Amino acid sequence: MGEKRTCEREFCILVEAAERVRSEDPKSVKGSIKINPTLAKPTSRFGHPNRVGQSAKSPKPVPLPPADRDFLLNSCDFLFISPQGNAELLPPPPPPPSCPGSSRSDDCLQRRETFLKNEVEEEMVLKRLLMLLKPFDAYPSHELAALSSSNSRKAMQVLRFLYDRMLVHRNAITFCRNILMKKAVKSRVVFRSDLSQPIHDVDLVITIGGDGTLLQASHLMDDSIPVLGVNSDPTRPDEVEKFSEEFDATRSTGYLCAATANNFELILDDILENRSGPSELARIAVNLNSKPISTYALNDVLLAHPCPSRASRFSFRIMQNGEPSSSLLHSRSSGLRVSTAAGSTAAMLSAGGFAMPVLSKELQYMVREPISLGPSSHLMHGFMKSDETMNVTWFCREGFLYIDGSHVVHSIQHGDTINLSSRAPKLKVFLPPHLLSHNV
Repeated sequence: MGEKRTCEREFCILVEAAERVRSEDPKSVKGSIKINPTLAKPTSRFGHPNRVGQSAKSPKPVPLPPADRDFLLNSCDFLFISPQGNAELLPPPPPPPSCPGSSRSDDCLQRRETFLKNEVEEEMVLKRLLMLLKPFDAYPSHELAALSSSNSRKAMQVLRFLYDRMLVHRNAITFCRNILMKKAVKSRVVFRSDLSQPIHDVDLVITIGGDGTLLQASHLMDDSIPVLGVNSDPTRPDEVEKFSEEFDATRSTGYLCAATANNFELILDDILENRSGPSELARIAVNLNSKPISTYALNDVLLAHPCPSRASRFSFRIMQNGEPSSSLLHSRSSGLRVSTAAGSTAAMLSAGGFAMPVLSKELQYMVREPISLGPSSHLMHGFMKSDETMNVTWFCREGFLYIDGSHVVHSIQHGDTINLSSRAPKLKVFLPPHLLSHNV
């Protein structure tokens, strides 16, 4: 009991001293909450009990390549940095000391809680962030160099280009990490290849990579958590033009990414201070033989034969409120693609489809390279309203159902039924302003 009262009195002295200095010169004295990287705990990749979607019983640590190990962002504790530069760790408030008949302990505890609360609120609201990173092995420059037997100028240019892309991506991660260290946030990091369980217990997901990393995050998210995409390696038009006769110098695609390293802090501040809100994007819900697939498609769904040169045979019909809204169509073709509005500017547009306003809740479908069009040719490409469902029956011995390209793949066979609709939870995404301005 004596030790508790001593600690209590010491903290009261600290609080009173800080309040006294603040009252003397409130403008020049302003503490701040900062993240202390030296107090970082092991990250999820090392078996931290807070790994996304896992219980407290974590597997043994897994050795990491130096590149991955050096750039993992850790869960951080908070420090109170005084105007004089002194740092105090802010632990969780202890239980109230048992002190019958004394109002001093209750008053001290209340003042302590108020003091800590005010210091946090003076900066910005505490957020729990998850950073999802594109892995460094996506840039296999060293592997290509080892396999290449050519010392030609062109081969060396390609290798240097890939290595530069990896460096740019790494620098973007470092830059974003340093920005987060200045904010009143707690953050964890996971490489996208390590993420396999639904994301929960966070307020914001930040993906650092491109659209592929954002897509992978979306497959494990419901409609309760927003996501911000950071394009870590944007394409440089001058570079593409310079090397156009030698190799493809395009970099990361970030159609849905609202930020780059250049504007990350500005956009993050707008989000943390509630000056910017997410948009809701439609996704595709898929049922296979009346059983829902847990992954929702943000871009598109493709039904096709495993061999690209083989014909796919299937029939489909559009339903509305349990009643047919189209005739039953039979197809021999290269497959069937159904896209969301967000995915309409990807493969759908390349195949001759139409770009849709990004916030549209409708779906667009297209039969790929149909054989013997006949009188039903105009029905091989169309749109589905938000209350409509497409029922497909597959008539090939084998096939694949692709969700967002090769991210998620399911096998299908003769007689399987597939139902597709936009009745999936919407995805909350902070979008680039130019996409919203074109949403007409």
